[in-house]
Amino acid sequence: HGRAKKHALSLQTELEIIKVAEDYPTLTHAKIAQIFQHPRSTITALLRDKYKLQQEALGSTNLNAKRRRTAAWPELERRLFEWVKQSWLHFNRYLSDDVIRAKAKAIFPTVYADDINQPEFNASDGWLAGFKNRHGLRGHNVRE
Repeated sequence: HGRAKKHALSLQTELEIIKVAEDYPTLTHAKIAQIFQHPRSTITALLRDKYKLQQEALGSTNLNAKRRRTAAWPELERRLFEWVKQSWLHFNRYLSDDVIRAKAKAIFPTVYADDINQPEFNASDGWLAGFKNRHGLRGHNVRE
């Protein structure tokens, strides 16, 4: 017998488990584990951290992500994502990668001007792909 394969839970699934536990307080962790087909220890750990997870969900744009990585420049990404949303709402236009990258480079010095320890920011392809992934911006949403 090998160990059971681990399956990462999406934030959406974790929130559903928390909701069931809150809506049905008489359910045991073992019963919730049976319903969601995950180990009881996973359910117990998740419910122990429920407030942290709920706070994370408030700031998340992609509840289906299973791996939640933090951005290297969270304030830059927050402002850039706001700008992307506003561009879509007000101008009803899709943004090319080059336009998003240029805006990121313009925002960066305004956010991190005072931090001399901040590494150089060049809006690389990898950073842009990660930004779009972290914020649920699929390739078909952002036209070239």
